[in-house]
Amino acid sequence: MNLITSCFDCNSGKGARQLSDNTIIQKQYNELEKLNERREQLEMMIEWRKSLECLQNTELEYFDNVLSDKFNKSLSDHGKKKVAAMIKKYSLNELLTIIDIIQEKDIKENIIDTMEKWARVREGEKDKPYLKEMFYIRKILDNKFELSQYDKGKILKVLEDRILNDYNIEWLKECAKECSSLWQFFKWIED
Repeated sequence: MNLITSCFDCNSGKGARQLSDNTIIQKQYNELEKLNERREQLEMMIEWRKSLECLQNTELEYFDNVLSDKFNKSLSDHGKKKVAAMIKKYSLNELLTIIDIIQEKDIKENIIDTMEKWARVREGEKDKPYLKEMFYIRKILDNKFELSQYDKGKILKVLEDRILNDYNIEWLKECAKECSSLWQFFKWIED
């Protein structure tokens, strides 16, 4: 009664088990459990993505309202894409802070481009808090000697090297204010 004709693969699957053995059923049940768990995770991930997208749209809408209130301007479709990318990169709070700075400085043209530049600068200042001082020193020298692009780059590199080697920033500012030539400035800070 227990004898059947089957191919090699089917016969190998049964092996020496009794027909009443329920290991195959248990194995299938375990696989169904795993599949159900994956399905639930996938549904949760889809729901999370929808919530994230909704949050991003809400943030963008809020930003657009702030822009409208402060500058009487609204975002174009292209502007919305740029601002959405900036919100992802810098955060809504950071962009709102920058909008306040732009309003304080009374900038009316190219607000989105200006905002992006400010965001990059502020991000750089987090990594290099001395950056603002370096640009200030370079501006002093540029006002005195009308620097070339090469000199501007060289000055920033030299200043950063000196600041990282614990040179006093106030002393560097004084050197920039009192030197009579760019050569003299470099000589002073090298000695």
